[in-house]
Amino acid sequence: MLASAALESLRRRTSLPNSQELFSDNDLIGFFNDENQSTITPFINKTREEYFTTHKDFSVTPGNSMFSIPSRAF
Repeated sequence: MLASAALESLRRRTSLPNSQELFSDNDLIGFFNDENQSTITPFINKTREEYFTTHKDFSVTPGNSMFSIPSRAF
């Protein structure tokens, strides 16, 4: 979403008039960025954190002290 579209959406949803002087467009974009960094990005990262993780069980044999780990695991 472009910044201009985000600002239009914000004004429409909050009934914020275009002529208001309390917050500049840069202030509003700063609010978007703050919210994104503090709430949205951590939520997405937490959700995707284990997405590609798989589990595989191996039986342990006596005397075997070395195991191969696939390069994809790193």
